[in-house]
Amino acid sequence: MKIDCLPTRSTRLYDPGPAPIVTTRWQDMSMDDKFFYYTIAINRTGNCWVFTIMFTNPTRRLLHRTSMMTKECIAQRMRGNLKGIPWVFALEFTRSKLLHFHGLLDSTGYEDEEIERKLGRVAGDYRKLTTTDEKRFFRNIAVVSVPTDWSQSFKDRIGPYGAARYATKEISRTMRNLRTSKSIISVSRNVLQVAKQMHREDVEASRPHSSC
Repeated sequence: MKIDCLPTRSTRLYDPGPAPIVTTRWQDMSMDDKFFYYTIAINRTGNCWVFTIMFTNPTRRLLHRTSMMTKECIAQRMRGNLKGIPWVFALEFTRSKLLHFHGLLDSTGYEDEEIERKLGRVAGDYRKLTTTDEKRFFRNIAVVSVPTDWSQSFKDRIGPYGAARYATKEISRTMRNLRTSKSIISVSRNVLQVAKQMHREDVEASRPHSSC
């Protein structure tokens, strides 16, 4: 099984859809439009990584046993393994109903190898894998990540906006599978603060100003 989720060169670009409608109140923004603000907040340093994580079997079984296969549990794993690193992710179910998630992070101050190791710890503990198939899964599929080059398309979508739309493309189906009406997006506090500030600036810029 291979999850195709990273930027690829393409002669045909996919239209990521209409631009976000900037509502006056942050809480009135849709989940996917908020994700766009999170994306540009992370991308502002130029050190953005995109990633997809699928849990190893031992980790998936642990989460199910403890009834923790939720956004909050995954966020806890992100905070524990990527301390101080700005991140955002959105949950998604594959067509075969396998839960995974797409996200972005700001790698400023970290070497590429360290980011890859930290993301691997979120997916699972390699030491707990016992079969060849599980080890192959961990090496090749559990974590797919790359420093982002926006001069390439993102899964045939364009730039940060296309990446945000890709990460949130299955919101409705994922919410149905999780039987929830709550947000399936999780974001670190530092990214949330920057995104909200960007939103406030956009709202202010869109207001008519009287001329002298």
